[in-house]
Amino acid sequence: GGESNFIMQMMSSHPDPQQRADNARARAISEGLYKEYVVAKKTTAKKTIKKKK
Repeated sequence: GGESNFIMQMMSSHPDPQQRADNARARAISEGLYKEYVVAKKTTAKKTIKKKK
């Protein structure tokens, strides 16, 4: 059941995929390789909203 799954996870050398993804994402953000999608969208939207007449 759940307990054996937990033990198997503890014994396994392969990390949890979700945790790995979070760690990789956090590292990329800290190194400036990955920008948060929402933040990037905000900054580009601000620049492109210039009135052209």
